[in-house]
Parts: sequence; structure tokens; C-alpha cells
Amino acid sequence: MGEKILNLKIKDLVPGMIIGKTIIDSKTGTVLIKKGQKLLPIDISRLKQYFEKNDENISTIEESNIFKFSTGEKYLPSKSSKHVNKIINEETQQQAMIVMENVMKDAALDGNIDTKEVEGSIINIIDNILENENAAINLLNIKDFDDYTYTHSVNVATVSIFIGTKLGLSKKDITDLGMGAFLHDIGKIKIPIEILNKPGKLTDEEFKIMKLHPAYTYKIIEEKSEVSNVVKMIAAQHHEKFDGTGYPFGLKGDKINYLARIVAIADVYDALTTDRVYRKAMLPYEAMKIIISGSKTHFDDSIVKTFLKGLSLYPTGSAVILNTGETAVIKEVNEKQIVRPVIVIIKDKWGKKIIEPVKVKLIDDKTRYIVGAAKIDE
Repeated sequence: MGEKILNLKIKDLVPGMIIGKTIIDSKTGTVLIKKGQKLLPIDISRLKQYFEKNDENISTIEESNIFKFSTGEKYLPSKSSKHVNKIINEETQQQAMIVMENVMKDAALDGNIDTKEVEGSIINIIDNILENENAAINLLNIKDFDDYTYTHSVNVATVSIFIGTKLGLSKKDITDLGMGAFLHDIGKIKIPIEILNKPGKLTDEEFKIMKLHPAYTYKIIEEKSEVSNVVKMIAAQHHEKFDGTGYPFGLKGDKINYLARIVAIADVYDALTTDRVYRKAMLPYEAMKIIISGSKTHFDDSIVKTFLKGLSLYPTGSAVILNTGETAVIKEVNEKQIVRPVIVIIKDKWGKKIIEPVKVKLIDDKTRYIVGAAKIDE
């Protein structure tokens, strides 16, 4: 059947239509939705949120056949995944984004996801990280763009694999870890869009529905013999908490799958440092304080400590703001106390450059502490 191009208002879009032209955020270069993509309710909702007036014209293709779209079209790097760029190369990230898109579309259509394609993507990420012995996650790259499911899932998989390598896990365990992290949220396709994107706090009833998504994910992959039981456990248990207050089972401590405990930390970190429809992204420093405060209650303390050791929270040479209002540059990283490095103060609290910069060891100076990142040219 031939194609007929239609130009429609966003308000007139309906699920099942196929996008006729790739839509790109002109400010960030981020692909909002790709040519050939079959619209799901969540896609339409996100377009309406982005284009507030809803009167922009969108090209669609009138096509009777449903098809799986996978081209070599490139995802442009977005601010929401810069920390991943530090530990895997762009080609690997691009490939993972496309695989994640295919997984979500297939899960929405018939649940028949291509797990071999997922495994191949995970192995590429693992190889990237293992090849880069000095890989570190730079938390000063603040994420400030809406986090799509594709980006979030790839980021959580990458951060989880990164933690797994720092823990010295076997290649098989790291592969299972990456697979589970990559697939952990696909059950959200079963959650109503108005709950997923609600700008305010969920009601008790809405939260009950939201808490079903791990079970939905498990259901999608349950019958797939090529998916290990460990991967299925990660999908089912990534919202369990170390003190037993998580969901869906209320598991506690060692009863929670070890790899699921890793994904729980990566999931929260990526979510906290991302703009969401219901709140702005936290500064990475603030996000890490929350994760640290959740050690032994929400998270496995030993994994949190390993995660912290692998972070480049304040890379040497980066600029930071102190609680005093002063601006400083990181001189040396303190591996035992990464939040208290050696700094050189270059501007006073009024923003005036100091003629003779002052070197300070924050481990000794208890009156000063870092509150966030600064631009070196400020």
C-alpha cells in the first residue's frame, strides 16, 4: 500500500499513527520522536507536554501495516545522558537506545521482545567499561532534560554494569545485571499515562497501580526460557528496600537478589538527577546525600560504598561553590572522603578573584563544605 503524508495538529494525533518526519529539540539536539515510529499514548502525551500550545503541525504517514522501525538514524546526545558518555562510547550508546526503543515497542504490541538483541547491546556496554580501566561517572554533568524511558533504561543498565565491575562480579553476573537493568521498567507500558506523567503526588490508589509495574515486567519476560531467572528476579525486585519497606514483596536484606540491590541504587540515582514531569532534577551532590542517607535502610550499605568509590563526584580541575559563597577549584581528590577534597579558593563570597588563591584541605576545615558545581569562568 502506498504512503500518504498527512499534516496534523498535535491535538489531533491518535495512537497507531506513524510519524512521517523526525522531530528534534532545536535547543538540545535531542530526538523527541523518530520518522517511522508508531505512536503510543505515552508518545502523544510527551509531545503535548513539549509543545504546550498543541497547535504545531506534525507529519504522519497513512499506512495500514504495523511495522517495527529500526534504522541507522542517529540519536543526538542529550544533556540527560552526559554521565553515561564518560564510560561508554557514543556508538555503543546509540545502538543501545535503538535496541531499547525496539524492546518498548515490541512489548507494547505483543510482548515478544528480542532478548538476543538486548544481550548483544549489554555485552557491548560491558566491553566498553572493561576496556576503560579509569572509567568514572562524572556527577558534575547535571542532567536537565526530560528523561525518556529509553534513556533512563540505558543509563540504569550502564551505571549498574559500572558498579558490577567495581564489585568484581563475573562476566556472567555482569551480563545478567545489565540485562535486568535494561529491562527493569518495560512493565510501565501497562501503567496509564495519566499516572506515569502526573505532575503532583500520586494518590494511594494511583500508587498501588504504579507499584504493579515490576510484576508487569516480570510477566512480559516470565515465559522466555532464554532469559535467566536472575534477570527475572532483578525485574521483579528492583523496588525492594533493604529494611523490608519496598515493593512488591516487602523483601528484606539478603532475601533481596544481590543484583537487584545494585539496580535499585542505579535506578534511584538516575531518577533523582533527571528532570521529571513532577519535579526538577536534583543536583548530583544532593542526590548522593539521599542515597548515602538510605544506606542500611533502603540500600545495601556495602554496594553504596563501592558506588561512591567509583564516582568522580568532584573531578580534579572542576569548579565548585562552597557554603561560604566562595568559588574553588578541586586540587586533589580524597578517596576516603570524596565529599571533602583538597581545594583552591579562587573567588571570595562576593565573586571577586583572589590575587593569591588559598589551598584548603576540607577534611581538616570543618567550617567549609561543597554545595554544588560552578562554571570556571563565573
